[in-house]
Amino acid sequence: MGRCSNVQHFAVVSGVDIPLQVLGKHNLPPLGISYFLEFPEYEGPANWLPFLRQATKLPPKYISTVSFHHNWPVLSVQAVSILVDNYHRTMRLALQLLPLTTNPKFHLGMNEIVPLTTLRYLGHGNSIQNVGTTALHFPRDHFTRHPFTWSSLDGEVNTTFYKTPMTLRRLLGVHNRVQKRSGSTYLFLRKVHVQSASDARELLPIMQQLWSE
Repeated sequence: MGRCSNVQHFAVVSGVDIPLQVLGKHNLPPLGISYFLEFPEYEGPANWLPFLRQATKLPPKYISTVSFHHNWPVLSVQAVSILVDNYHRTMRLALQLLPLTTNPKFHLGMNEIVPLTTLRYLGHGNSIQNVGTTALHFPRDHFTRHPFTWSSLDGEVNTTFYKTPMTLRRLLGVHNRVQKRSGSTYLFLRKVHVQSASDARELLPIMQQLWSE
């Protein structure tokens, strides 16, 4: 931030995910506002707050602000400064959540809890907006917390959302049509990682066409 004094937002993206729709300079959050993408159809925090109270020694205020999100936040520079300034305090509290990330009653990654929870715990919840969810696909008959990673454009995969096998090429078209027709809040298709050079060369113009709208 010291080297780039004009920076207003930081986008925190995960791995090899490829967005179906990007914010673009005209759709960035207002100054001072952070965007978070929520998990779709995930059980609300009220279902596991009693478990947190019993399993940790976290302050009641912190437990009441524990929130989950997907790791596609767009953070205002002010929010980043708050997280950096409170790093050690945040880590002391977050370490109590660490053993719970593998517990089946909780089972969320630290990066899916700590940033949003910290900002709310420190009284900065008013500077946060939830703007949508991410789209992903699970292998049929093998529903786990780890969705399918698309590795080729034309390889057919049985997913939980479609009765017939789907290719990534076809799926990109479906998502694009839905987005244009209904203004869907599913902003990103996650877990796209094509592995061959020829597929990668084809994928770029397909994505550029989707992004151009």
